[in-house]
Amino acid sequence: MIFSNDNINIPARVVFSSQAYLSIVSEVSAFLNIETGGMFLGTIENNVWYIIEVIDPGYETIIRDDYYFKYDTNYVNHLANVRYKLYDKELILLGLWHHHPGSMDYFSDTDKETNNKFAISLKDGALSALINVDPELRFTIYHISPDFIYTKINETNIDIGDSFIPAEILKLKDPEFYLNIINRKICVSNEIITAADMLGLTFDSNLNEQIIKDRYRKLISQFHPDKWVNEDDPVITKNASDFVVKLTEAKDILLNYIAEENDES
Repeated sequence: MIFSNDNINIPARVVFSSQAYLSIVSEVSAFLNIETGGMFLGTIENNVWYIIEVIDPGYETIIRDDYYFKYDTNYVNHLANVRYKLYDKELILLGLWHHHPGSMDYFSDTDKETNNKFAISLKDGALSALINVDPELRFTIYHISPDFIYTKINETNIDIGDSFIPAEILKLKDPEFYLNIINRKICVSNEIITAADMLGLTFDSNLNEQIIKDRYRKLISQFHPDKWVNEDDPVITKNASDFVVKLTEAKDILLNYIAEENDES
C-alpha cells in the first residue's frame, strides 16, 4: 500500500449529510463491540465529496465478529438502487466505511483488498473510512486512487451536517417525476393490450416477434381486401381495407414494443 499526497486528484473536502452521519453512529451503537460497516452514496462537486446516504451491510447471509464482517450483497445492491433514484441529482457509489472495535485506526490486509476492489471499479477512486470509538468517536478517512495510492483526508477537511451541502444536492425528486412515468406506462400498457387483442393474441411474457408476425400473416391472408371485392356492395371492400390497416397498426405497435424491451434488457 502506497501513501502519498502527490500527483493525484484527492478530495478537497469530505462532507457528511446529517442523515449519513446519523446512520453511521446508529449502526456503530448497535454493534459496538464487533465489526460492522456500510456503503457511501453521494456526489462529487468541485472536488468536494458529499456523502448523502449510507447503506447498512444488511441482515441476511451477513457475518459480523470481533475482527471481520461481510456484506449481504443482494440487500446492499437492492437498497442502493432504491435510494439513489430518490434524489433530483442521482447519487453514485463513493466508497465504504467500517467500524473497528477499540482503537485500531489502520487497515488490515483484508481491508486493503476490499478498498482496492472499490477503488479500481470507480473512475474517481474510492473513500474508505475507519470509525473508532476509543476513547471517543472519530473518523479516519482515506481516498484510494484507482492505482491504489492512499491519501489520508485531514480532519480539518471533514464536515458534518446539511448546512455544508448545497440545497440542490439534497433535493429529492418531485413525486410528479414518477407519477408521469406511471401514467406513461399505463398508457403504453393499454395500447399494447389493445393491439394484442386486435390480433387475437394474449399480451404476456411469451409474446415475441415470431408469434406476432405469424399471426399477422394469417389474418392478412384471410382479410386482404382483394378477397373481399364486391361490386354490388363496396362497403364490404372498404371495411376489409380498414380492418387490414388496423391489423398493420397493431402489428407495428407490438413489434416496436418487443424491440424496445429487447434493447432495455
